[in-house]
Amino acid sequence: MKIGKTYLVVIAIALIPFFGNSQYVIRDATDLSPLKEVPQELMYVNHTGPVVFTGEYLHYALHCFNAQTRRTSKISSVAYVALINQEGTTVFEHKLRLERGKSYGDYFLPTALETGTYKLVAYTQWMKNSGIEQLFQDDIAVINPYRIPQQNDTESAGHSTVENVVNQDSSTVAITLDALRLGTRQQANLQLQNFKGPLGKGTYSVWIKRKEAIPFQRGKTATSWVEQYNKAQKRIPQTIGDSLFLPEQRGELLFGSVRDQEGKPAPAERVYLSIPGEEFVLKFATTDNNGNFYTYIRERYNDTRVILQAREESRELQLNL
Repeated sequence: MKIGKTYLVVIAIALIPFFGNSQYVIRDATDLSPLKEVPQELMYVNHTGPVVFTGEYLHYALHCFNAQTRRTSKISSVAYVALINQEGTTVFEHKLRLERGKSYGDYFLPTALETGTYKLVAYTQWMKNSGIEQLFQDDIAVINPYRIPQQNDTESAGHSTVENVVNQDSSTVAITLDALRLGTRQQANLQLQNFKGPLGKGTYSVWIKRKEAIPFQRGKTATSWVEQYNKAQKRIPQTIGDSLFLPEQRGELLFGSVRDQEGKPAPAERVYLSIPGEEFVLKFATTDNNGNFYTYIRERYNDTRVILQAREESRELQLNL
């Protein structure tokens, strides 16, 4: 798109996750060395699946880890959670702020959603450099009682997997409840008992829900997920000349480039970004020698628009995201 002196570009703010998809090309060893020093990340998600009915909420909690130290990650400050159907269409994608490697959210499953098996995916932009195997993935069975299921929908609900269910106990902590049965909106009092001393200390997610009448294999447990550490990438595999996704270390990353009418890089050009609303955000960035620019959005906002402008007095410029 061509940008003149007063030309503005207005985009839906929902597209910002895709700005992070703009890839940076590693130019030389000076570029590569600091990137190789940044550890890779892994994500684990606790959720209220594996069976969820339409008209209910899917609640989830994110835990982002440093793949080298196995502690909560301080690298990425933004994470993404998506639910994808069997055709590869995204049902929802949430962008969340990570606080000390943790966050949480929920999604109300609409009654228009078809019965079937869906994939819950969670990741950071930095994790995408190591391929899809690095991303967290788990199956979610969605049951729509308001629609008559097709034959393939019934099969995809996974009734035959009950024979593979294995009860797992980490023997690290125990939960003691003051009642074995709870009524609707009845308060639950629980106590945690730590059997491992310092090894039992950590962050835990607890939820109480109705026991499912439909047999379905439990999703990926934390103890089984730990095995992924042995297979996961500890550093990015990219080298000189490769492109990669930059880590969102200081907020949401906006990355792009400015070119002149001949398609050549436009260095030292100012690019302005603003998000209107009560939580008004104003940012600017300056292009480097290759015409590339980036800036981080650290502030919180509620508006659905972002406005970009490249200002040039004497010539037209092309802004690429």
